[in-house]
Amino acid sequence: MKLKYSILGEFIKLFKNGYRKHKWHKLHPDSDTVLMNEFDFSRIEIGKGTYGELNVIDSGEKHRLIIKNYVSIARNVTFILDAEHHTDHLSTYPFKVKILKEQKYEAFGKGDIIVCDDVWLGYGAVIMSGVTIGQGAVIAAGAVVTKDVEPYAIVGGVPAKLIKKRFSDEIIETLIKVDYSRLTRKSIAENIDKLYQELNNVEQLDWLFKKDE
Repeated sequence: MKLKYSILGEFIKLFKNGYRKHKWHKLHPDSDTVLMNEFDFSRIEIGKGTYGELNVIDSGEKHRLIIKNYVSIARNVTFILDAEHHTDHLSTYPFKVKILKEQKYEAFGKGDIIVCDDVWLGYGAVIMSGVTIGQGAVIAAGAVVTKDVEPYAIVGGVPAKLIKKRFSDEIIETLIKVDYSRLTRKSIAENIDKLYQELNNVEQLDWLFKKDE
């Protein structure tokens, strides 16, 4: 009998997991993200073309995770939202939640996590609450991001620090004006060679600002 209930339990678990994945992809048909754990869908926003694993650590209900367009998320990247404990109290333990059962959540965060367009999050990176990662930034493998990252910066380490910028300031000033939400399969196909060439000057970006015909 125990085996029967165990199999039934596993079946129900698989069904629920499958339903969650189906619902997620229905809500985000233009992305290719994979759910790695359970979290509140209503507090997560994913943009067009974004792909990779979603590991969201969240023990609250206040802040959001916003990942914009064409973001590359490597394996084992973790986003930590409301998961802070009070360190200025007598104890860090959540007594109201675990002992008194007075409330569902006691953890808190430092703000929303915002990942802007065209960011690459390297393997095993950890993104803390309250952080904004600027457009085109690269987060090195294993980095722990505790502060905002400038557009087109490459950061790494624990805590993450600037390694270098991807381009000159002139090119960056032009790139941050690009609206990645306007990129379509057609425009990408028509300009694929331009997307893959080495970027050395702002003139190479002219096609990104042409109005749709």
